[in-house]
Amino acid sequence: MKRSMEIVCMALALCATVCNGGEKSGDPAWTTDWSAFVKQLSVEVTKDNYFVGNVNTAFSCKGVKWSGKVTEIKKPTTPDESGLIRIAMKPEVLKMQSSNPTLDKLTLTPEASEWDSWKAVSVGDTVEFSTTLDEGVFVPKCVLSYMQGMGPNAGKTMAWVNTKGAKCLGVQPKADK
Repeated sequence: MKRSMEIVCMALALCATVCNGGEKSGDPAWTTDWSAFVKQLSVEVTKDNYFVGNVNTAFSCKGVKWSGKVTEIKKPTTPDESGLIRIAMKPEVLKMQSSNPTLDKLTLTPEASEWDSWKAVSVGDTVEFSTTLDEGVFVPKCVLSYMQGMGPNAGKTMAWVNTKGAKCLGVQPKADK
């Protein structure tokens, strides 16, 4: 009986390992493909006339690995600052019901422990990075924030994706000139 229980426990542990570990290979394409992310975001945004819950359920707290070109690095100067890294992404149209803004940039805010991974990065570098999709600070709290532009952007919808933390996974070599 004891031997049978050990076998059952090992089988359950193996099943749990396979199920949980297998999640990585079964991750949706959008976790590693920016274009696929914007396409899926369009699907979620248009459900139920942009119900925030759909977007957050689909994306909030999900980790992604994407690549883009660094356009700005603002390192923190004091311990209470977070600093930021702006990344130019491949321009993709976000299809919403009333407008279709282009998503073409991210603002990353590495945690204090993640800044070391960005040491070798310069403006103009193309990097692979990981970050977590976040609900942001604006109301309603959502992975996707948007607003109608004012001034020279009047009538245009401005949209952005909220993230939390960011680790540089690698810098693509620059082409020889």
